[in-house]
Amino acid sequence: FKAAIEQSGGVVAGSLEEFLGYLQMFSKALPPRGNRVAVLTNAGGMGVTVADMLERYGLSVPRLSGRVEEELRRRLPPYNPVSNPVDVSGDAGPERYDAALEVLRGAEEIDVIVVVSLLQTPAISGEGFVRVVEKHFEAEQRKTIVVLVAGAEYTRRWFKELSRRGVPTFTSPMILASSLSAYLKYSTKAQSSHSLKTFRALH
Repeated sequence: FKAAIEQSGGVVAGSLEEFLGYLQMFSKALPPRGNRVAVLTNAGGMGVTVADMLERYGLSVPRLSGRVEEELRRRLPPYNPVSNPVDVSGDAGPERYDAALEVLRGAEEIDVIVVVSLLQTPAISGEGFVRVVEKHFEAEQRKTIVVLVAGAEYTRRWFKELSRRGVPTFTSPMILASSLSAYLKYSTKAQSSHSLKTFRALH
């Protein structure tokens, strides 16, 4: 069954949770142009966890170019690590995410941006974060942008709001990485087959 689905251009999810993640990714995100991912986070530990999970699923989290790192240093406080993951730190408000996203969207060495936020930190408001992410998500025409938010009841409120606004949003690093990897494999196959026109029409 799995071989038949894959030979016909489909992908197979390994669990119901993974299947729902695939739906979130495939129905909302721009198709990835490649496997190079930038991770933007306000929590260093979570950023590293996400980066490790992405690499486990065959994606790359490369060092950013000197030009991009220099621009990030210019726009962010001096104590923010800017290699990749880019850590805007726990005192970041929406405006710091806004500045970092503007720079990362212009980075030619990146195909995908994963925006990570622990929304329970005092400096950031859920409403402000949603507004900034939605602005960049709607304006972007080339890069795939997806979001990971982690937390309890307060976070779930903004998870639902992001999803309602059409932004692919996840709460699990593993499901995000698995879904992104599956979408990249699917879009790569579609672009090399006669189904390319149909694939693009869906987006």
